[in-house]
Amino acid sequence: MLGTRPRAWTLLVLTYLSLSLFGAQPVRAQDAQPIVIAVSTFDVDDEGWTVIGDAQRGTGIPTFVSSGGNPGGFLSAADDETGGVWYWQAPAKFLGNISEAYGQTLRFELRQSAVTQQRDDYDVVLKGPGGTFYFDTPYNPAKTWTAYAVVLSETAGWTKSDGSIPTQAEMRALLADVTTLQIRGEYRSAADTGDIDNVVLEGLHIPIVPLLYLPLTEK
Repeated sequence: MLGTRPRAWTLLVLTYLSLSLFGAQPVRAQDAQPIVIAVSTFDVDDEGWTVIGDAQRGTGIPTFVSSGGNPGGFLSAADDETGGVWYWQAPAKFLGNISEAYGQTLRFELRQSAVTQQRDDYDVVLKGPGGTFYFDTPYNPAKTWTAYAVVLSETAGWTKSDGSIPTQAEMRALLADVTTLQIRGEYRSAADTGDIDNVVLEGLHIPIVPLLYLPLTEK
């Protein structure tokens, strides 16, 4: 009896620590549930999106158009031609802790008024305490609605400010606290108008279940 009691107390302590530190564990991968973290279809208003850069005469306010989107409403912005590149900037519902978006997809649709005199720049920008990451899409938008699907993973083509590829830990750290999400709106080195519609941030929710603990008995 005396010889088994220290062992039993050790097991009790380990069980308590496990419950405190690891009181839950993920279920099987096949039980993960696809979710939509945030969506903007612009069917009613601009949903808090703004314009950053040389567009909309510096107001930062996009033009809401109630029809002509894909379908329904959409946002539009006109280039001021003062130099630089302008971006669509996402509202708060696309920011913060979006860890469930890791490995999932950011979808959006773009359209531009002309496809001549094209210019290159970063197409999607993510910022946070974990750094600033950039993504280049493989093609520019057409004069008709053009769909994009950007995977939020270090293997998808994201780069850091120094041009290097982020590690998985760095990508996860950034997604845990995103302060800025920008999508390029200007693709032309001349007067142009850019449109955006149907921005969807997809995620994967992994249910958490309590660990089961068996009672300890002494012999």
